[in-house]
Amino acid sequence: MKKVLLGISLAALTLVLTASGLGAGEKIQFKLNLQKGKSYNIREVREQEISRAIQGQKQDMVQTISMGYTFEVEDLAADGTASVKTTYHSCAIKMDGPNGKLEYDSANPTVVDNPMLKVFAALAGQDFRMKITPAGRVSDVTGMQAIMARLLEKLEIPDGPQRQAVESNFKNQFGDQTIKEMMDSMFSIYPDQPVGIGDSWTRKSIISHGYPMIIDNTWTLKDRQGGRAVIEMNSLIKPNPGAAPMEIGPMKLRQEFTGGSKGTLELDEATGWVKSAKMDQQLSGELTVEGSPQSPEGMTIPMTLKTAITVESF
Repeated sequence: MKKVLLGISLAALTLVLTASGLGAGEKIQFKLNLQKGKSYNIREVREQEISRAIQGQKQDMVQTISMGYTFEVEDLAADGTASVKTTYHSCAIKMDGPNGKLEYDSANPTVVDNPMLKVFAALAGQDFRMKITPAGRVSDVTGMQAIMARLLEKLEIPDGPQRQAVESNFKNQFGDQTIKEMMDSMFSIYPDQPVGIGDSWTRKSIISHGYPMIIDNTWTLKDRQGGRAVIEMNSLIKPNPGAAPMEIGPMKLRQEFTGGSKGTLELDEATGWVKSAKMDQQLSGELTVEGSPQSPEGMTIPMTLKTAITVESF
């Protein structure tokens, strides 16, 4: 009887080991598999510590920025490319720095006078359109021009140099190409081929507008359980030498930062949608204000940024 029981136990153990071996060797093709008529939501929270020196005077600032997005799939092409209505579902900011404390949350809106807070208040509820492929490539963005016009209207700035400077800044921060690059970077997750646990793949993001940089991402599949995949991320960030300077009125600004990010994310295998993510980013470099008639000598501002990024689906 003992021999029979031992044989059964060994057979069961062999079955478990065999099944485990098969599972570990399976590969999966991750991609976006969105469905027409459905909506998907993401909230990104950035907690930042910023240190800079202006004309030898050190200035420190801490801020938390939360942005919620709703992605509504309006149409789906034969190749899986989704036409998506993207809405700024929520916007919140909390800042404590040399100019005092600022705070706004669209979930609990208040009347604000600060121009930056007015922008956040006006942005909540605005929407634009984009097209995104199953590989996570954003091929088209439209509608940001209308958003910028509404933001300018809310600021109530009369015609003149100040309005022109603000409008120029908006084009850098909210132009179609800027948002296209930002969204493309957000979805730059998916490999070109099936991967198994332990496999790595790379994707490069080139950002030329807003905050120019080149990001070399390396992704590694760490685990798969219950239809969800755990993916590790490591990124190297360097300046984009080909980017034009940011123009704010008569001023031209160049940003050159180097550093990196690391963290993990959890991906839903069926849809390819990010369920959650946590990342830490460190950057250091300089913000250079080029010479102008108002400031012929220009200015160079050393800066360091430490950012904790949390992403969640809601």
